[in-house]
Amino acid sequence: MAPSRYERRVTMIERISPALMIKKEDLEHLRAEWLRVPEWIRAHATIVRPAHRYEGFLTLEDHSLVFQGRDVKEKRGFEEVIPLDKITGVSLNLDRHFRGSPDWFFGLLNLKPLIIHYQTDDGRQTAYLFAHFNRQNGRAAGNQEWYETLRGYIGGNGHNEKSQSCR
Repeated sequence: MAPSRYERRVTMIERISPALMIKKEDLEHLRAEWLRVPEWIRAHATIVRPAHRYEGFLTLEDHSLVFQGRDVKEKRGFEEVIPLDKITGVSLNLDRHFRGSPDWFFGLLNLKPLIIHYQTDDGRQTAYLFAHFNRQNGRAAGNQEWYETLRGYIGGNGHNEKSQSCR
């Protein structure tokens, strides 16, 4: 017997954390805009959180990594579902797009993002995440745990590229 249209699909949630996220193309755009701001204004910018476009929750459920929350730029809801088998790399690093320079607010004094590389129908995508970001100490306390969790899911299939464990 087929399930009725009123039956709800049960979702197994294995892990959930509040998180901040930004994608590579957003970082590139943000950096270009930031460099147009006069130096004297940049000197007065206050750093309270790392560069991000999305605020919400990161969840591991039903063979997918899900970020659900709000697009703070467009002021609307946002959801990104990444099937675990589409993740091509996980790292806990700084890179050429997200640098840790103290004079460039994107890096927030060497705070290392959780970087997820994944494949979509539109091509290769990169997301930078900060799980359980704490404003008081400037740390993303959940990044190491998320890194280890995702490595456990994809680490055995040869899809990790240049992964590095950092505390």
